[in-house]
Amino acid sequence: MLPEFHRLISDYNTNPDDILDLIKLEPALAARIVRASNAAFYSPGFPIQSVQDAITFLGFKELYRIVALFSMSSIMMEPLSSYGMTQGDFWKRSVLCALAMEGLCRSNRQPIHQGYTIGLLHGIGMVFVDKLVAQLPQSGSSRIRFAYPGTADDPCQEQEVNVLGLSHAEVGAYALWKWKFPEELVDPVRFQFDPLECRSVGKMTCLLNLAKWITNTICFRDRPDWDDAPDPLILQLLGLDEEVFYTMVAETSCRYEELEGLMTATG
Repeated sequence: MLPEFHRLISDYNTNPDDILDLIKLEPALAARIVRASNAAFYSPGFPIQSVQDAITFLGFKELYRIVALFSMSSIMMEPLSSYGMTQGDFWKRSVLCALAMEGLCRSNRQPIHQGYTIGLLHGIGMVFVDKLVAQLPQSGSSRIRFAYPGTADDPCQEQEVNVLGLSHAEVGAYALWKWKFPEELVDPVRFQFDPLECRSVGKMTCLLNLAKWITNTICFRDRPDWDDAPDPLILQLLGLDEEVFYTMVAETSCRYEELEGLMTATG
């Protein structure tokens, strides 16, 4: 559903009835949208009793955020043992990156819903890699473990290539392509480890690199060994100031706490 929803939201000529018809195909999702729109997070001030009312009240962009969150939550909430991620770790990283991308796209005049989707799905390849690794012969101390993404020097990609012959970025890009997401969403995921190599949507891919830094800073800021900074070359190419990102860390963290409350209230 999410690729088709993305296509409709990207088309400025979309009729709200087309979105309504799509949501009606998933009754459980429609119910959660109505519950979400009534949550204190949005403070509607009046009861919202139908998806039609929710679309009118929330608007397309906020509705898309809710659909993306709920449609991917079942996949992203599972633990990823191959990466040392417990239940909810991957979900948190994905949502933080989505929110960081949203802020970066807003300030850099890039499509916000595209950035949000890229941030949310940038690590989806890890889900498939984890399932594949679980099927490989392994036992005890020989069990395959990849570095937790974002740790010092981020050796995760190199380890994946050594074990499987490809990285989770490549796996994730292939999955998005199979799900019929457009190229402008697939390529940033594919080139996330080498953003300057992306020729199709280079700016969005560079923004993903910075969004991942914001995500890592939030996830690891309490660790004494965490000492990192945004890529200076990417900052220079985009004409951005490093100090801006430390402000975005606080803003993204706050926004995540709000969304986490929304998910809990409507789960």
